[in-house]
Amino acid sequence: MATGRYPPGPDRSTALAGGSKAPMIWAVRGVDRYLWRELLPTFGVALAAFLVFIGLELVLSLSDTLFARGAGAGEMVRLVSLKLPYLLTLAIPAGVLLATFLVLARLVSGRELLAFQALGYPLRRLLVPFVAFGLVASLLSSVLFEFVVPPSEEAYRRRLLSLLYQGEVPTVSEQNVFFRGREGELYYVSSFQGNRALGIVVYDLEGKLFPKQGAFPALLTALEGSFSSQELVLGEGRLFRFTEDGGLEEVLRFDRLTLDVGLDVGQGLLSGKTPSEMSLRELASRIALLRETGLDPRELVVEFHSKLAIAAAALIFSLFGAPLAVLLGRRGRAAGAVAGFVLAAAAQGLFIWTRTLARRGFLPASLGGWLPHLLLGALGAFLLLGVDRLRLRGLGALLLSLALAGWGLGAPPPFSELQAQRLSIPADGSGLQGEGVWARMPGFELRAQALEATWDGEAWRAELKGAELKGKGFSLLTQALSLSFDQEGGLSSAVAQGFSGTSSFRGPEKGETLLFSGSWGEARFREGELSRVEAHSVSFTTCPCLEAAPYTVEAERLVLIPERWLQAEGVWVRAFGRSVGWLPVYAARLGKESVPLFPELGQEGGDWFLRWFMPFVLEEEAWGAVGLAWFPGTGRMEPSLQFLWEEGGLSLTQGEGELTAEGEGWQAELSWQEEGLAALFQGTLGRTSWWLAWDEVETEDSVYQRAPELSLTQGGIQWLGGELSLRLSGGRYIEQGTGGKTSFCLSWARSWRLSGLKASLPWRLSLDQYEKNQRVTAAVEPSLKLGGVTLSYLGKLQWGDSPFHFDQSSPESSLLISIDSEEGGLHQVLALSWDLTQASPPSGRWTLEKDGLSFTGEFSLPSTLEAISGKASLAWEGISLTLQGEGERDEDLLIRGKVNGSGWGFWGGARLSPWPLAPKRLAAGFAASLSEGWGLRLAGEYDFSSRGLVQLEAAVLYTFSGCLRAGLEFYLGGMRLTLEVPAFPQARASFSPLDEGLQLGG
Repeated sequence: MATGRYPPGPDRSTALAGGSKAPMIWAVRGVDRYLWRELLPTFGVALAAFLVFIGLELVLSLSDTLFARGAGAGEMVRLVSLKLPYLLTLAIPAGVLLATFLVLARLVSGRELLAFQALGYPLRRLLVPFVAFGLVASLLSSVLFEFVVPPSEEAYRRRLLSLLYQGEVPTVSEQNVFFRGREGELYYVSSFQGNRALGIVVYDLEGKLFPKQGAFPALLTALEGSFSSQELVLGEGRLFRFTEDGGLEEVLRFDRLTLDVGLDVGQGLLSGKTPSEMSLRELASRIALLRETGLDPRELVVEFHSKLAIAAAALIFSLFGAPLAVLLGRRGRAAGAVAGFVLAAAAQGLFIWTRTLARRGFLPASLGGWLPHLLLGALGAFLLLGVDRLRLRGLGALLLSLALAGWGLGAPPPFSELQAQRLSIPADGSGLQGEGVWARMPGFELRAQALEATWDGEAWRAELKGAELKGKGFSLLTQALSLSFDQEGGLSSAVAQGFSGTSSFRGPEKGETLLFSGSWGEARFREGELSRVEAHSVSFTTCPCLEAAPYTVEAERLVLIPERWLQAEGVWVRAFGRSVGWLPVYAARLGKESVPLFPELGQEGGDWFLRWFMPFVLEEEAWGAVGLAWFPGTGRMEPSLQFLWEEGGLSLTQGEGELTAEGEGWQAELSWQEEGLAALFQGTLGRTSWWLAWDEVETEDSVYQRAPELSLTQGGIQWLGGELSLRLSGGRYIEQGTGGKTSFCLSWARSWRLSGLKASLPWRLSLDQYEKNQRVTAAVEPSLKLGGVTLSYLGKLQWGDSPFHFDQSSPESSLLISIDSEEGGLHQVLALSWDLTQASPPSGRWTLEKDGLSFTGEFSLPSTLEAISGKASLAWEGISLTLQGEGERDEDLLIRGKVNGSGWGFWGGARLSPWPLAPKRLAAGFAASLSEGWGLRLAGEYDFSSRGLVQLEAAVLYTFSGCLRAGLEFYLGGMRLTLEVPAFPQARASFSPLDEGLQLGG
């Protein structure tokens, strides 16, 4: 049975049985009087507490100032009493909120509200006296603001200033005041004190005060003046007019002149009252006056609405505080007191913040004071309408859970949105329980038949039944799901029992979706995205469905790192429901080439072969495969090894191998073949870059070996306003003979800009030391650019030469002019160069580009065409065409092109002798996707001089459900039967013309 003081209740025989309404009305009034009797003394205590709290800061700030000037305690009491009305306006809303929380907390903890409900009183009706009390308190605050606060604030300011200045209060001097008069004239007052104005200028813009002559206004000046009601009395002034040429001429002088301003400027703009010393009526009058005079009244508008908002705060606080106090009442009176203090402080901070934004123009001036009330009022109305529902539904459940979490738990629930058919919160506030739940978390969406979330003191945990979890690129459907969250509320891990799901990644050919299911799985998340999945007794495929898929992989254990890595252990590969192979482990880098899941059968050089790879894994994202090709006709075996990790890879076959590796700031490449060894190591160390090479280099006219060569370069050194670079290199070289070289190079560059002109001056100085001689080189390349015209010069002087053919160079002196223009979508570049060392005629290049078409011609003057090239890219509905062509004088003409349509494509290239025009080599290819998964690929290369095919390839492909591809491929030297998964393709060389000039883009 509930205990405590019970107020009078309605008689059950009348009120509840539907008898006369008079007893019910009497009982309701009795309950209202009882609640008012509870509120009034509690409000008095709360008001006193807040007055002491607010006034203490005022007393501390005044004490040092007053006592230092010899004022006594009596003056302190007098000042505090003058400030008391304003302090009351601040304390009344907080007192109402605290009293509401304290009274309702006592009623809830004493089970009195429960007793009222048992007698037939709804909670919403019981809270009406609290809202009415807030309304009365707001009306009281309005009266204080209008009639009591303004004179008390003015008296407080004057008394404080008299104590500070120990005598007469000085008048405040305002400076540089502008305002408009009734007739449109513009007034400027340099400064004023009290009612006296100094340095007055009047612009008669409309010609209403003095007759207007010409286009300029009349100008009136006065040394001083005074305001009287709506008049301005000027003394010692002059009247000027502007002449036609803009000069000033004096018209008259006066000792005294009275102007009808039409506004009470003296009491309005120039009065000494501050906004806090004005009533609401005075503020409204001042705002209207400022608007009439053309001044910005933002500060006064913000102050006007702030006073109204402070007066209405008591009503708003009671509106949202009453229902919230009922929800928090089970925690006792201490919880109510703390919640009252915290919410009052939070509301005050929000009010100050929004008022500051309004003063600075980030919010409308009339909205700054009201914005917190709009938010809290909407929340209060919502809570008040739903306070009778003990178990809130939908969004109401979210508001209640967040309110409880903010007080009773260490962090709010990790759901940014929450909807539930049924949601409840235990009395101790230790978590949430719900049914038919939909929730949104940062980066995830969650649905569940049942939810139980708990707070363990450090982070949230959630247990779900019949759950579906969706995130970026993945989804998970599970019978049971356990979620763990980090301290910031982000999802950190999910453990599922009996699950299925999908994960998306970008494959080599198209976007792929991995379907999987299993008995147990764990997913880990990082910054809102899936980072790792581990599952046991799992099946997966990239086909549209798992059941009856063209291929599936069943594994005892699966590890998936989205977009990067797939690893499976104890693997059975099934095709159309039949087992076709077993692997102890399988691994693949998602989106990249991998080892095939299925064996490969084919014919090469007239001999059949069977090739299969056996993968192995050392650790996550470090895997390899041992391959074996068996030629039964000859009994030959060809082993291979491939090993890959995140920072590199190793590949070994008969007679050749390749190793790549990289680390922080360095890279390494090492390859060996029967012809020899090649290595390249490079990296950066601070601002220094380095590389070490050992390989064979082939240029257009020579072949040499670097055995080895080392280079160190440091750039970005600021010197003389430009950038200085140093390079030191050296090595051992093998050409026709063997020798060494050491080189030091110093280079510098700087640019200048002057309006539209840009100038640059790079230069280079190098010293090359060989075993028997040396070479010194100095080069400079200045340039000037103005608009689209560029003029540059290249000069190089050289003393000595290199003993190596690949390293030889000669002095240079050339001049280049380039003109770049664009108009109407046509872009053209004309470049001319002169080789000044040989006094040869200038040569040039002319390039035209427009709408996918380009043409380039190289020539030498006066009229010799040296080379020509062109490119065209065209597109129609569903078809695109690209053509390329190029040729040089006395050289072959090359023509290349491709055309693509919907599901098909053709490419081709031809080499032609220029004169007489005749074909020399032709290469072409065709690929098409036929109906129902069939595909065709043809490619070949024909040499006209030998009258024979150099290359030929034909393939017929069939793709099952878009996820498993079978192919029969024919070559000049054999054939091959393949079965592969397009999402995890094996490495294979594509058709490419042996004549590199026939490659599109070559």
